[in-house]
Amino acid sequence: MVNIRQGQLIGDHFGLSENGFGGEFLYVGRIAILAQHTLDDAFVHDEDFPRHRSPYGIRSVKDAIVHIMISISNMTAAQARALRFVLMDIDDTLTTEGKLPAESYAALWKLHEAGLVIVPITGRPAGWCDLIAREWPVDGVVGENGAFVFWEEPKGRHLKSLTNPSAVRNDAPELTRVLERALVEIPGCRPACDQFARLYDIAIDFAEEEPRLPLSDALRIKKICDDEGVRAKVSSIHVNAWMGNYDKLSMAITWLAARFGYSDERDRNSVIFVGDSPNDEPMFAHFPMACGVANVRRYESMIMHMPAFAASREGGLGFAEIAETILSLRGCEHGNGAHDTQRERT
Repeated sequence: MVNIRQGQLIGDHFGLSENGFGGEFLYVGRIAILAQHTLDDAFVHDEDFPRHRSPYGIRSVKDAIVHIMISISNMTAAQARALRFVLMDIDDTLTTEGKLPAESYAALWKLHEAGLVIVPITGRPAGWCDLIAREWPVDGVVGENGAFVFWEEPKGRHLKSLTNPSAVRNDAPELTRVLERALVEIPGCRPACDQFARLYDIAIDFAEEEPRLPLSDALRIKKICDDEGVRAKVSSIHVNAWMGNYDKLSMAITWLAARFGYSDERDRNSVIFVGDSPNDEPMFAHFPMACGVANVRRYESMIMHMPAFAASREGGLGFAEIAETILSLRGCEHGNGAHDTQRERT
């Protein structure tokens, strides 16, 4: 994370004027991230950078724009009040060390009671998502990295689902080969303990249970997936592999549009997504109000588009910090009776 003083120091390091990169660095970074501007919209360009390494690992305007995360404490009241949808990863975003803390679960309830639309976006399996859609204070849940979404109709409590048409069941030969190769070539990896509940992907565990393998082994598993022509993403605990042409972002947009009349062009600033790992990058890159819990910094070398904001705490406590910031800025702590208007469906 680069704070305001570090932004000034980076400008000094590159020998740029106070009214150029140094004095306006965080401002340019925020505008570029929050408005999804192109580099041409910034007034500082790569040719202004001397060709030597920054002490902060930033060597170009592009690096600066995509890697800076601003403290969640810098979110404005106007930004918070504009929010309608709160999307979040589960593992190591809502959870801490594999457990769901009281603080993050309570934060879900508070956000729900404030009338916001709550949707976990996860790599976890269909079996888990069935339970989450039925028993958590959520409006739906996207599972298996975008293969499907489950939600419960409020009248009659009937569970509904939408599946991506390109999703392929996880007994496909290509996925079988990936698993067989991984088990042979990366000693210690294993099928995820929740594999029995999955429909469309395989999850290879490298860090959920012991032995915990290094991230380099996860990248080797992903390379096997690439070699076999299989889509794959690395989470904080698993490498997920699947065959269909989808991801977390595509299903989230599709379902929000169908269910709530969401327009990506019009409503992107009404979405906040909270995540922690490389498989969240499509969401980080797309949503201007994306946030990371503090442990997202572990993956800075693997994520080109970091979120715009970051919590100071990790995991579930970081999510609770983000939720409390949003609620405080919106002027509500335990809900404001707005749930009927916020959750209006088409």
